[in-house]
Amino acid sequence: VEHKGPGLYDFEYLEYIKQVVKKAGDYGISVWIDPHQDVWSRWSGGDGAPSWTLDLVGFNTSRIYESGAAITHQGYGDPYPRMMWPSNHQRLATGTMFTLFFAGRKYAPNMTL
Repeated sequence: VEHKGPGLYDFEYLEYIKQVVKKAGDYGISVWIDPHQDVWSRWSGGDGAPSWTLDLVGFNTSRIYESGAAITHQGYGDPYPRMMWPSNHQRLATGTMFTLFFAGRKYAPNMTL
């Protein structure tokens, strides 16, 4: 919901989700919203976080596949091998982002938004 940048919430999208959930409720359908990610972001070979998170720490998301930091569907093309995305857990982009997310205060104490 912050695809444009930190603190820039997409209220139009949130309203849309609210209306979808309400419509499902009108028909007696329960909805489970699971805002999770896999392998950090689409730009690191999975889905989840917006590209600005990688840009913020110095990755050039337009060249991330070419650099070998991630295997992306956009870079690899079709057909994308089945279950290729989990290999990105061992690549630079995802490893860097999770290190900063979970241990940034220790390993990059001067990095702030």
